[in-house]
Amino acid sequence: MKKLLTAFVGLLMMFALASCGGNNVATVNGEDISNDDYTEYLDNVLSIYEANGYSMENEQLLAMRDTVVQELVNTKLVEQAAEELDCYPTKDEINEYYEEQLTAMYGDVNTGEDYIGSFGLDLDFFRNSYAVSLCQEKISESLVPEATMTEEEAREIYDADPEAYNTRTVSHILVMPDAGDRETETDDEGYTIYTDEEWAAAEEKAKELIAELDNGADFAELAKENSDDTGSAENGGALEGAFTREGSSYVEEFTNAAFELTEVGAYTEEPVRSSYGYHIIKIDDMTSEDNLDEVLQGIIDDDLASQRSDQLTAYMDEFEADAVIVYYDEEGNEIKEEDDSGDTAVDDTAADDSNGETTDDAAADDSGSDSSDNANAE
Repeated sequence: MKKLLTAFVGLLMMFALASCGGNNVATVNGEDISNDDYTEYLDNVLSIYEANGYSMENEQLLAMRDTVVQELVNTKLVEQAAEELDCYPTKDEINEYYEEQLTAMYGDVNTGEDYIGSFGLDLDFFRNSYAVSLCQEKISESLVPEATMTEEEAREIYDADPEAYNTRTVSHILVMPDAGDRETETDDEGYTIYTDEEWAAAEEKAKELIAELDNGADFAELAKENSDDTGSAENGGALEGAFTREGSSYVEEFTNAAFELTEVGAYTEEPVRSSYGYHIIKIDDMTSEDNLDEVLQGIIDDDLASQRSDQLTAYMDEFEADAVIVYYDEEGNEIKEEDDSGDTAVDDTAADDSNGETTDDAAADDSGSDSSDNANAE
């Protein structure tokens, strides 16, 4: 579970705390970003690194200064843009968003706060980071209030490639043959070679589990207690992400069985054998011609999300270009740079155009497992 915290590294690169005095590292449209903001940010990032088993020397932290300052500037720009558009979230909205995020990641707010606090991290630091994330959502919604794609346009997109919208999201229970203490060999593809008796025992166990499901047992609980795919087992057998038949990364037997199921909640009535063992597969969600209205709405929603993302980027680029940004060195002296003519000028441009947005690079593998790909064809 430690790895979950690394997902916050990018998120924490998005905001600044209220100015606490001392030298400033930058000002944005006259608003200060203090050295205390910068220091507190580094303290929290260092705690996150340590929580994940990494260490960072002081020299490395100092080398991050320009990046950290720029991210704090980007955050200030997001906050100011939300205020200019009169869409800065209320305290209640921020609290609700914060609780939703912790609940989604840790199951409930108290568990999340206890876990974060156990590493010496400031809960207000996390709350403020979510506030900035919510600001971005509010800005994008202000710029593009509602969907512009019609159902007819969505249908045209669907009709152009219907199989791309025939998807499955599944959970599974894997029962692997047990070779006991005997020495095993692998075949040419690297799979363990089991005896017929070992395969038969695994199949029998899988059939017993299906019988329990038929009698009303909870699939997630059975997966937690019995699945040999330990990575998905801790999530009740859930495998992340929807997949199409053509784009599936799972082995052929697994994929085919998943697409033979045509109702949410349905599971395979017979064990599905693959090179890994026997699978029991349950449909958690699906899209197909049978629920076309939902598919079309999904296409419209995706288009809306894309428009909002594009408009947010464009708006923040322009907002940043018009902003007056001043940077200061460690001694509090204004940093100047040479312009194209060779004259010195105040650096009022941002070092990058991230505008406080999180990046996928910050997210780490949070599965906490080395066996979650047991259904995979890799």
